[in-house]
Amino acid sequence: MRLKLFMAVLLITLVFPSGQMAPVRAQAGTIQLTFQDIGTGDVQLKGLYASADVWIPFQSNWIIEDALAVAIHYTASPLLNPTDATLTVLANNQQLTSIRPAESGTIPVSVPVDLLGDTGVLLSFKAHLRITNEPCEYTNNPGQWLIIQKTSTITMSLQGRSGPPTLAELPDAIFTQSRLSDPPPVVFVLPENPDPVTLTTAAQVAARLGSGLTVDHLPLTFATSNTLTDDQKNTAHLVLVGTPDGLPLIAELDDTLLSEEGQLMTSTDEAMAEVVDPSAGVVQIIPSPWNAARNVLLVTASAESGLVLAGRAFADADTIQFFSDTYEIIEALQVRPAPLEPPAWTTDRVTFDQLGDYDRTIEGVGMMGAYYYFRRPSGWILDAGSRLTLHVAFSPTLREADTFMVIYINDIYIGTIDITAGDGDRWVALELPARALNNWAQSASSPRSLDLKAMIASPLPHDGCEMFLVETNWVKIYADSYFDLPHTYDTQPDLHSFPYPYVNDVPGNSPVAIVLPIAPTQADYDAALSLAAILGEYAPQDFDLSLTTADQVTSASHADYHLIMIGQQPLRESFLEGTELPAEVMALLDYPQTGIIQATTSPWNSERSVLMLYGDTELSYQAFYERIPPVNETGAIAMVQANQDPVIVYRVADMFRPVYIEPDVIQSEVSELPEAETPSAPAEPTAAPTAVAPTGAVITDNAADEASLSEIEQLILMITAFLIVLISLAALGRIIFRLFR
Repeated sequence: MRLKLFMAVLLITLVFPSGQMAPVRAQAGTIQLTFQDIGTGDVQLKGLYASADVWIPFQSNWIIEDALAVAIHYTASPLLNPTDATLTVLANNQQLTSIRPAESGTIPVSVPVDLLGDTGVLLSFKAHLRITNEPCEYTNNPGQWLIIQKTSTITMSLQGRSGPPTLAELPDAIFTQSRLSDPPPVVFVLPENPDPVTLTTAAQVAARLGSGLTVDHLPLTFATSNTLTDDQKNTAHLVLVGTPDGLPLIAELDDTLLSEEGQLMTSTDEAMAEVVDPSAGVVQIIPSPWNAARNVLLVTASAESGLVLAGRAFADADTIQFFSDTYEIIEALQVRPAPLEPPAWTTDRVTFDQLGDYDRTIEGVGMMGAYYYFRRPSGWILDAGSRLTLHVAFSPTLREADTFMVIYINDIYIGTIDITAGDGDRWVALELPARALNNWAQSASSPRSLDLKAMIASPLPHDGCEMFLVETNWVKIYADSYFDLPHTYDTQPDLHSFPYPYVNDVPGNSPVAIVLPIAPTQADYDAALSLAAILGEYAPQDFDLSLTTADQVTSASHADYHLIMIGQQPLRESFLEGTELPAEVMALLDYPQTGIIQATTSPWNSERSVLMLYGDTELSYQAFYERIPPVNETGAIAMVQANQDPVIVYRVADMFRPVYIEPDVIQSEVSELPEAETPSAPAEPTAAPTAVAPTGAVITDNAADEASLSEIEQLILMITAFLIVLISLAALGRIIFRLFR
């Protein structure tokens, strides 16, 4: 479902406005939106055969009970032939109405409920914009136009909830997703001074809720029963994690499984209820008593062992699939039958269907396109033998001499498919240029992008100038098309690989621990829970995640873990001991109002990675909230300043030469920093945890180039420059001598 919404929205290339609508709550009533409200400007139809699409997104917790009433305001060319020009409106490829357009007007359209999707509806406009009665009318006359105005409106009736929320509605019941407004906040409420078990359970819940995100990262907020404010109660979805003893707030909720005696019961019906076994976990969702449009998710148990099991239930994809009622008593993890095909990205081969796509039919004449926006797992480096196999079919009316399909991935040419008579349904295998696709700086802004574009050239036949039915001109691309992607993995440490290696496709991948300072701040807790949700969003499969404080982390207990360390803590200082960094980098690490993001290899295990967020923790986390990966280029250390993109300041150029890159955004400030002692020669970096050789540094300015030179190279340059000066002076002297001779 995540990919369906993502690809559908990108398919129609919507550009959402920077302004936000007022939040729309999921409650009974009627709301009206304009096309401009949903991010669409005026829609222009041009040419004899013209078409355009508008995606109408729904908020994830809307329940629409009646047909959508759409009022389409349009303006048309006054040159259009009033007897032959037509405009047809479709919803999810089903015709709704057709008209002969006047110079301007309004088209009332009703979209039946059964045509609406879970995430929205695709409204399509197909026009035949004739100007003359000539059978050979020019197909691209400037007078052939019609504009669907952004003032067009959508009116919908929202149904109130007929009953309490259920766990089957997760994550939408807590993570309300909307492209129309800012989502309602989510507050995790934990006991005072939560222990590692409670913290880990909260992180596992956050990661599972994050796995359903389709729109944007959703920052989470931490509170305790004592610090939770009335404003948070009234505006936020709440997630309560902990035992009843530590969360007195549970007693304020209605219809929970907590009895008046403070015991967790197996039912809300006192006559049938029994005391829950302390080793069992309890998960329950109820409407918020402070706001009918908000929900409360309760994850609790009578004992620590039960809370551990409740957290593991959220971490386990099989068990979470059994959540269906308003509450569940977790006594053991569940196992589903093995799927008929493996989940996406757990093998080298993945189909479009596994990635959430569907059969596509592209109709029309001229240049047509089908666009796919896929995301391969973080950390993948494509290997030789990578291949795209398309399952396609072509209309028999296509002119084989003139029709062809051109395939691009990340704007890199992949191949051309010719249309030949009798082809019909066929499979076409195209070799992928692995090296070019791996070069993300050249081919895409993200190292995980697989943006596929299929362009179809289908000219209009003019045999005898007969009328032509455009719908007979079609090409199909089936969802059983697939990628074969043998791969290795990114070299670490590299921030541009994030969230790899913390989430990856390797079965039984290494555990991950998010490490807080011994005395965490509010910002530390917020960042930890939000990062857990981000890891869950990008994880291709379940992974072992824990959240703890630095005093619980030792080389004996966490040598096998990938670590994400948040905030100022002694553990970070010990990890940096013996690290030889250039003086300029060392100065930046203490620069005020600056967040630092640093990737390194664990000193406890060369096969594990460490990510450290410190300095201004809120700034350093903000980089992850705004985009993944947080940086646009490879590097090991990045600095973040307010209202600035993260800037890489240090990368490993090769196995022997670390490189400092002076960031343009703070050059004036850097010159004012106190002088730092010149460090000794850099030590050889620890070998990366994979077998892939590290890539060379890409230095983007002269200062960086000079910083990368060895002392011998600099000496050679100085001698060369000196000789050039001598030769130039000698030549100048000879010229002067001749002039005055």
